Amino acid sequence: MIDETTALETSVAIPAGKSRTWLIVAFVITFQVFIVLGAVLLFSALGLANDGVGSCGGA
Repeated sequence: MIDETTALETSVAIPAGKSRTWLIVAFVITFQVFIVLGAVLLFSALGLANDGVGSCGGA
């Protein structure tokens, strides 16, 4: 007799290596986002945002 199984029981386990790879990828992307965000905030805080654009107006 064949028993009914749920989707949870028949799911395939993700290999540990693949899970670790995705964890590293997520960490690297998050780290890069924080680096870019920090650079943008520093760039704006130092008042360099309008330098080098060739505008004549402004404060």
